Amino acid sequence: MKFLRRLAGLFRRSRVDQEIYDELLSHLEMRTADNRAEGMTDEEAKRAALLRLGNPIMWKEKVQSVDLALGLRDFAADLRYAVRGCLRNLGVTVMAALTLSLGICVNATFFAAYNGVALKPLPVKGSQDLFRMQQYLASGTTGDAQFFFSWPQYLDYRDHCRSLSDVIAASRLIPVTAALPGNGDNTTATTLQVQIVSANYFPNLANGPAAGRFFTTEENETGAQPVIILSYPFWQRVLHADRSFIGKSMKVNGSFATIIGVAPREFIGSGAPPFVPDVWAPVSMQPAIVSGGAWIQQPDNVQVQLLARLQSGIARSQAESELLLIDQHWRDARHLEDKVIAVSLWPATFFGDTNALWFRGVIVLLMGVIGLVLLIVCANLTNMLLARGNMRRHEIAVRRALGATRTRLLRQLLTEYLVLALIGGGLGLLLSIWTSHLLQVTLTQMVQSLPMLGGVAFTLPLSPDYRVVIYTLLLSLLTAMVFGLYPALQFSKSDPGSALKDGAATSGQQVSCSRLRSFLVGSQFAVSLFLLICAGLLIQGLRHSLTVDPGFETRRVFTVALHAGPNPSQALQTRIMDRLRSSPSVASIAISFKAPGTGTFTRPVLIEGSQGSEQLLSGGSLGTIVSPGYFGTMSVPLLRGRVFTEEEAETNAAVVVLSEASARTFWPHEDPIGRHIKVDLKGDGHWREYQVIGVARDARNTNLTRVDPTFFYLPAPSNTFVGATILIRVQGDPRQAARSVTDSLNEMDRTLQPNLVSLEDGQIRIQRLLTEMLGTFVAVLAILALPLAAAGIYGVMAFLVSQRTREIGIRMALGATRADVLQLILSQGMRPVIFGASLGLLLSLAASTAIHAFLVFPGAPDVLFGMSFFDPGTFIGLTCFLGGTALLASLIPAQKAMRVDPMAALRHE
Repeated sequence: MKFLRRLAGLFRRSRVDQEIYDELLSHLEMRTADNRAEGMTDEEAKRAALLRLGNPIMWKEKVQSVDLALGLRDFAADLRYAVRGCLRNLGVTVMAALTLSLGICVNATFFAAYNGVALKPLPVKGSQDLFRMQQYLASGTTGDAQFFFSWPQYLDYRDHCRSLSDVIAASRLIPVTAALPGNGDNTTATTLQVQIVSANYFPNLANGPAAGRFFTTEENETGAQPVIILSYPFWQRVLHADRSFIGKSMKVNGSFATIIGVAPREFIGSGAPPFVPDVWAPVSMQPAIVSGGAWIQQPDNVQVQLLARLQSGIARSQAESELLLIDQHWRDARHLEDKVIAVSLWPATFFGDTNALWFRGVIVLLMGVIGLVLLIVCANLTNMLLARGNMRRHEIAVRRALGATRTRLLRQLLTEYLVLALIGGGLGLLLSIWTSHLLQVTLTQMVQSLPMLGGVAFTLPLSPDYRVVIYTLLLSLLTAMVFGLYPALQFSKSDPGSALKDGAATSGQQVSCSRLRSFLVGSQFAVSLFLLICAGLLIQGLRHSLTVDPGFETRRVFTVALHAGPNPSQALQTRIMDRLRSSPSVASIAISFKAPGTGTFTRPVLIEGSQGSEQLLSGGSLGTIVSPGYFGTMSVPLLRGRVFTEEEAETNAAVVVLSEASARTFWPHEDPIGRHIKVDLKGDGHWREYQVIGVARDARNTNLTRVDPTFFYLPAPSNTFVGATILIRVQGDPRQAARSVTDSLNEMDRTLQPNLVSLEDGQIRIQRLLTEMLGTFVAVLAILALPLAAAGIYGVMAFLVSQRTREIGIRMALGATRADVLQLILSQGMRPVIFGASLGLLLSLAASTAIHAFLVFPGAPDVLFGMSFFDPGTFIGLTCFLGGTALLASLIPAQKAMRVDPMAALRHE
């Protein structure tokens, strides 16, 4: 009740003030009476009482400072004063707000992207309590294998886990050939993306169908009538939102299915990443949709992602423990080799694996780089506030002289800076809404244009939500503290007596502020130079990537992706390979464990030494498994020896072909043919010895960014492609040849759904794209940092000239020439620039060295594409460019100083 009475005092301001005044007056009267009783006259008693009591205004402020309600009232008054001050100095306010909005916009946009990828829940019903299941395998396998489970595994979780109220399953997207319902007997054939889901998928995730109905439990049973549900975008784009198609049949991979409904408009599915299916089908249709067997009956065939909801009152850790126990019993009963050591439930977001350590590390690193731009902004604003504070020195001194405490002044100044930061934060948030939308459109178009995805719909929601608003607000508050705390502390402690004089006594404080401003300018220059050099190195690397020779053919070599099922028969594999060889458009064909650029493996290697000794290769060696035709198909010439024979490939003979770099590393200045290496292929300590039969030219199999430091090729059969990639080299026009091969395979079996993508349009393009995105990212930051640093230098120099006008006039009156003045101003302006250039070069060298040190790992990418860690053109050229910009920014105020009239300057105060 006492607090409520105080809070009510906010609305009775005059009455509360009068009560405080009356109480202070009562104390004064009692002290005066005591003095009068001691024999003082009335005037002496009142004067002594006033001296002992002190300034009544100060006592009034002390009383208000310990009262929360009155403190809130004072804060409101400070806020009104700060707003009036911003309006009174509109030019400074606009400049500061615009500068701050740029820094906050960049940070808010990046956080919006991170929020869309890792924090924002799926747009489904009850998204806040929906979790995605992830398993951790004893083998250490990461990536997709952690998020995909077998259908029997899903059934076991669903039936036995009492901690979960629902377990929902959804398969990968499956390309199918579909004959759309047309007019009359005419149908239109097209390729669609189908997702197979469990019976409880739509009831748990979607609010209600846009048309028709959802699956029933009976339709998920084996032998049920085939039915499908259309996605809203597909229904609108292809069928023009025509409800008459509900109830009609669509031919999917040769099987007819009835269209029973359309998903809601906002429903995009549950996939991670968020590729939107065209059609959903019940699990009963899986054998008809996917050729090669029913994976719903295969316990080791992982094809579905799992979502789950907790029972009321159950902790997530309890559910995870129960899931692990169920999974261990399930695997033991089926004698599966790879054991699960943990099962986790993570909030269901648009992407999986966002809780991985490497992802969080990358996010922290990028946010740190982006934060550098905001630090430059803060340095600019600190300089601006220090300059403005010197002009307000007399005002602050008057307020101190009238009794304002340092705490009261500090609170007032910080409130002004807070208002400034909130204005900049609001503008930054508005800008980030536009930039986030632009980024979303750009990335969506970029992903959907990749040929390997076959035009799959992709959604990436980067629009800001409440998390972005809260982040921007907190960032604005933090920014206000960073750029405003030191100026507020500096000005609130000023001596009112000295400041009320002509200012000569405050020279020490001015020198201190000048040193800080110089340090801030040097730091701005260092950060700007660091970002500029990093951007320059990445752009140089990108230019190199456009002309770099990967060491193999890319335009005429295509990967052939087929939907032949997880375990196609050897007869089917042989028929497919023979069909490809017989095509007139195919010049040669090969099998590879992975296509170049899509991954290899790193295995421990023992190198044969002299006199039977062996040496373990540090870090292991990269390698792959290929058929004998690989080297001819990929145009990788042999420098020595020979390739595998068909017999060696079929019998898995212990022979190996090394890359040129491997031979040079293993046996420098020696002939490697006939030598031996041992490889631990499974990483389980079982070594197999291989004889070197050939040396191939170096290539960039793992990363386009660098030549493989060591690489070996092991033999694989020419007619078996399970778990591998088919590579074909075409002749004639590549696009026409690819269409010809696709048509030939479709004539053989339309359910194969061949997808041909050239290496140039596939992984090579992706690797170049990643480098381009990284270079663009840093270049944008550098472009923002450059004018900010120039503005900071100009601002400090302009303020320096204005403060030293009288000194410059005295110097010129005593005989200093304009050249002397120019030298004086430029030397003071360029001194922090030289410091910043040294620091920026050291930071850039450290970053470049760290990137090259990372290359000790064989599969690590080199984003600089082989450039030296110290590129003279980039380091020296960009330092001179930024130094020239700083010189120009210093020259403008220096020219103003040269035009100072000595007589006018001597009268300047």
